[in-house]
Amino acid sequence: MPTPLLARRAMLGAGLSALAAPALAQGAADWPSRPLRLVVSQAPGGGSDVLARVFATGLGARVGKPVVVENRTGAAGNLATEFVAAARPDGTTFLWGIDGPIVVNPNLFPNLRVDPDQALEPVALLARAPLILVVAGNSPYQRLSDLVAAAKARPGTVSYGSAGHGTAGHLGAALFGHAAGLNLIHVPYRGAAPALNELLGGQTQFVVTSIPSVAGMLAQGGQIRALGVTTETRVASYPDVPTVAEAGFPGYRAAIWYGILAPRGTEPAIIERMAAESAATINTGDIRDRLASEGAVPHDLRGDAFRDFLRSEREHWARVIRETGLTVE
Repeated sequence: MPTPLLARRAMLGAGLSALAAPALAQGAADWPSRPLRLVVSQAPGGGSDVLARVFATGLGARVGKPVVVENRTGAAGNLATEFVAAARPDGTTFLWGIDGPIVVNPNLFPNLRVDPDQALEPVALLARAPLILVVAGNSPYQRLSDLVAAAKARPGTVSYGSAGHGTAGHLGAALFGHAAGLNLIHVPYRGAAPALNELLGGQTQFVVTSIPSVAGMLAQGGQIRALGVTTETRVASYPDVPTVAEAGFPGYRAAIWYGILAPRGTEPAIIERMAAESAATINTGDIRDRLASEGAVPHDLRGDAFRDFLRSEREHWARVIRETGLTVE
């Protein structure tokens, strides 16, 4: 039987909860009362950043408040995860989540300071997109088979750039090397944009990246050449670019996804509202068309469905990392 002191504490706690509940509900009803911050783990100009900014503009128009994109690069995306995890769970700070920091890094980095599964609240999966393997326009490689032949002729001399350890491009290229039996050198950068700049400068031989990262260069022609896309089927906007599987590696596939996550402790009603507004934003005609032109397909997974997706992805990449022997250099 509880003591009088414990009983009084229980009554006090119940009273405070009763007082707090209307305030929390009111906060969700008024959300957002301030500008929102969308934290991006990749550098400005990369594919993830480009799509985040398109999304932020559309979301801001829907909710009636500015959505400011803030780039927090470094540590393979882990810095952005740590920043959002430490933010106040007041419904103003969200993470533009991509597969690397959220589901790959926990399997790749032995001493993460923040576990995304414990520190972040899944809000919504928004889109999935293929990756594309590109070389510089002056590269001698005209087809994927040319690149493979060169890498086999000179093991350990062909290098690829990526937006950082654990990113979709890193994993996509590593999977390609594993499938082709190649000894490749990984050169990580702080985002897709610097990786592509180094590709153009001849410091690396190829890059696997998201299509938005290179759409402008491909449209101009001459700067880069696409040798393959990483999905099972060709991308409608680039019908002449074969899949990696078509080029001689059946079963190969890789992709990137984009979603929204919040600091753990964010009010469930705000999570639900943000998920609904995000889904509506991504399915708006002009944004949906923009995504389609870049090979991305809108998705709508919220709450527990998104959480289950993240756990499945984390398990998938754990198997891939074990099978390829991938480590952080």
